[in-house]
Amino acid sequence: MCGICGIYSPEGIDTADREAIPVMTQSLFHRGPDGSGIHLSDNIALGHRRLSIVDIDGGTQPMPDEGGRAWTVFNGEIYNFNQIKSGLMSKGCEFRTRSDTEVIPNAYLEYGDEFVARLQGMFAFSLWDEAERRLILARDRVGKKPLYYGWFKGRFIFASEIKAILLHPYVEREVDIVSLSHSMSFQHVPAGRTVYRNIYKLLPASVMTVAGTDMKISKYWQPGTEIDRRKRQEEYYVGKIVSTLKESVRERLMGDVPIGAFLSGGVDSSAVVALMSECVPERVHTFSIGFDDPSYDETDYAKTVSDMFGTKHTVFRVTGDELLESVGDLVWYSDEPFADSSILPTYFLSKMTREHVTVALSGDGGDELFGGYERYVADRLLHYFSKLLPFDLFKKYFSSGAKRISDIVPFENVSHRLGQLAGLAVMNDAERHLNWFSFFSRDEKKELFGGSGNPGIDGVFSTDVMESIYSGTESVYGDFTGKQLMVDFMNYLPETLMMKVDRAGMACSLEVRCPILSTEMVNLAHSIPSNMKIRGKTTKYILKRAFEGKLPDEILFRRKKGFEVPLNKWFRGKLRDMSYDILTGSKFSDRGVFNAGYVQMLLDEHSSQKCDHGHKLWMLLMTELWFRTFIDAGVPERIGNILR
Repeated sequence: MCGICGIYSPEGIDTADREAIPVMTQSLFHRGPDGSGIHLSDNIALGHRRLSIVDIDGGTQPMPDEGGRAWTVFNGEIYNFNQIKSGLMSKGCEFRTRSDTEVIPNAYLEYGDEFVARLQGMFAFSLWDEAERRLILARDRVGKKPLYYGWFKGRFIFASEIKAILLHPYVEREVDIVSLSHSMSFQHVPAGRTVYRNIYKLLPASVMTVAGTDMKISKYWQPGTEIDRRKRQEEYYVGKIVSTLKESVRERLMGDVPIGAFLSGGVDSSAVVALMSECVPERVHTFSIGFDDPSYDETDYAKTVSDMFGTKHTVFRVTGDELLESVGDLVWYSDEPFADSSILPTYFLSKMTREHVTVALSGDGGDELFGGYERYVADRLLHYFSKLLPFDLFKKYFSSGAKRISDIVPFENVSHRLGQLAGLAVMNDAERHLNWFSFFSRDEKKELFGGSGNPGIDGVFSTDVMESIYSGTESVYGDFTGKQLMVDFMNYLPETLMMKVDRAGMACSLEVRCPILSTEMVNLAHSIPSNMKIRGKTTKYILKRAFEGKLPDEILFRRKKGFEVPLNKWFRGKLRDMSYDILTGSKFSDRGVFNAGYVQMLLDEHSSQKCDHGHKLWMLLMTELWFRTFIDAGVPERIGNILR
């Protein structure tokens, strides 16, 4: 895994560009502590930080083809590079290294712009064609690896992380307030935007070409377009899931460094460890994290799986104070306000795992591909019940039927969930989908931004963005649940979950690989009808069937538990005084982004236990710390331990 950056100027790079590229490259040190390289020519400056995993001695970047025409900087892994390499060698291409990077420039010269579709793996890279004076950027199909870009004073600047772009002297750090508003709804900035004006992110499965001032973006892959649409019996999918996932695990064991696996004790990570133990002769090294709050600790389940497969298991114990000490670092590594507080334990798990291995396999992707969220069950009921009556009648009579729904929806805290379901029932499909994971409702966002003086965002809830995502997304089989899964696969998975995994892992120079998100697994999952993924109240039905007998029932059928931290408790304890200082101080109110009176009310209601606003307060706190780190300072700097 690595960090990449670059500057392209059609008129020629200048002294400022030449001086900026080493500074930009160095800002990505954490992504690649094992080495660095820079390539300069008349129109291009390329920078690279390397985390050595494949061909440790020979994989130095930027890397050219043998003739020096095509130069690439690459972040990620190409799992099928040996097959591509063999095909190129049969055509007379010669290779100098064992690195997967070298297939990129050579495949480009042999196959042209179509070469990206041949690559299987997780990647973000740029390729400079010296002869054609054109730049190509690409991201993998699922969006595991990030890539940001923008035009500034006649030059195109890109990088793995936004902070590198911000270090160029021609880049002005301006907040895109509409994107910031969207992030308060989505927990991320959607649709290729960022919270910075004029800085964008390349979407997954996309290729960008830049030549002169012309820029073109195209898709080289769409989920669901490469699948077997023949409907099969359950037993076929059961066998196919196991065999396909096992091959995906096997592919992700490539490398010249130690490899382990995250083990939470959930279905997905346990399935990966089960198959990993079949693919390697030695004991698999697994890693879990435990908390001082027992209600959030799942290490007993992880130990059950570890004992079953005889793994060399390491459990890291972390306190709430230790988690919070990392907040300042994570604000720095994330570049944008991060709403998902699970990045805290993910970061700690990555940091401790890196002390033992360089690569860790994870179970990410199973929920989005196989229907692992309980909200899918509830939302399907709401969707179909709303079709039984005219919409106005459904809204009128829903409350009396809510208790019946609660009896078949697998939620704890029924009274809270009933209120939530009643509110969701009056929404259309797109708005309801957004509200499931939005911490601020439409009315709450009106209050949050009310009187802020920011034109164009007062009361914006981002439903129009979600409706656009819905209208541009289709289920393979045309059903409602299938469409929900596809929306999350194309939006929530890359923008929130993959960003979290990339930032937390790369902050610690740890490469995290996701076998469930291989192209083969993605295609297989999309070919399975959704009624085999969610069966009654059972989520991930077909995946659980596939591992019956291979994993204990207590792992397969236990209630799903997220990788959460006790935010509500923290904001009444460890974070109370500090959050009041920051969110009611003059710096926060003078900024004028949020309604200071409304934020004060949230703090007071939460502190008095009138309401639980932990997630809202977390988002606001992280946003203010981001402002202080990246916008207020002359040069972005880490803010340190916020509890000091």
